[in-house]
Amino acid sequence: MSGFYHYYFGSTAKCMNIPLINFYHPDKKTRPGLRVGQKSFNRSYVKLLLRSDVFREVSRAYRGRFYQECVE
Repeated sequence: MSGFYHYYFGSTAKCMNIPLINFYHPDKKTRPGLRVGQKSFNRSYVKLLLRSDVFREVSRAYRGRFYQECVE
């Protein structure tokens, strides 16, 4: 599995006792027969992603930088 998913969601998946693959992007190409947890990029998927403290903090920082760039 990708280092990205381990870094951002590994500990959250472990704490929630769910497979890490549940955090995979629904459109991510995976090997044949491997089924991801979500079938679409929807509210429940975003809520799942935001359970990760690390991902949530990075997302907030990015949003702040993006906002500042738009204002400028």
